[in-house]
This record gives sequence, C-alpha cells and structure tokens, in this order.
Amino acid sequence: MELFAEYPEAHSTICSNLLLDFDLTVEGKPIPGVEDDLSDKHKVETKARILHAMKQRLEQRFLMLCQAARSGDSETLAMLVRQGANLNQTDYNGRSAMHIASREGSYKVVEVLLQNDADKNTKDHWGQVWSTYVHICGA
Repeated sequence: MELFAEYPEAHSTICSNLLLDFDLTVEGKPIPGVEDDLSDKHKVETKARILHAMKQRLEQRFLMLCQAARSGDSETLAMLVRQGANLNQTDYNGRSAMHIASREGSYKVVEVLLQNDADKNTKDHWGQVWSTYVHICGA
C-alpha cells in the first residue's frame, strides 16, 4: 500500500474510489441498481475479501466501543465516534454501548454517547432501556 504512504491525506478518497471499483458504498453496501459481473471471477473473489475485511473491522470497532463503555474511557469512545462507529449496534443480549456504560457507572461515556445522538430508546433482550441500569446500579 505504497499509495497510502505517499498520499496519507488522500486515504479516504483512495478507499472510496477502490470501493466504487467493486460497486460498493463507503459503508460496504452494494450500490443500488448495479449488478455484479459474475464472469470476472477475480473481481468477485476480491470483493468477497473486501467485504469480509470490512465486516471484521466493524466487529473490532464495536468490541472497542464496548470496552471503552465498560471501562469509562470517554477519550477512546470519542475517537471511535470520529471514526464512524455505530453507537446503536447491540451485542448478543441486545445491549448497546449506552446500556453497558450506564450499568458500569461510566457517566462521562453516557454523556459522550448522548451528545453524539446514540439511540436512547434501544431495548435489550429483557426490554430494558439504558436508563434502567442507572437506577439498578444505585446511581
């Protein structure tokens, strides 16, 4: 990836153009109305690898978001927000970063999440919104 080293300020433009070459948006979603050219096997395989790498990156970012919420690390959380982390993503129990932060008493993290429009109405698998955990934990 010499191109990134040579033009670091153009990183996002380079990535966007690369994704467009594979008929993907910057979020990794297929461009509406564009059909895959299944005859180009190399392109199909490369696109699958790109999608897999993007999925892993999103999962990694979510794990970092949950860890920041759990540990009260509002600086890391703010960095993840700037990188476009999905603040409303939920874990296997339906808990968002807001649920985790409030349960752990990480109120600076809750504040950052609220300032960045995290959904206040997301319910976990037990039907609880994040503010329930504030009361349960004695805050």
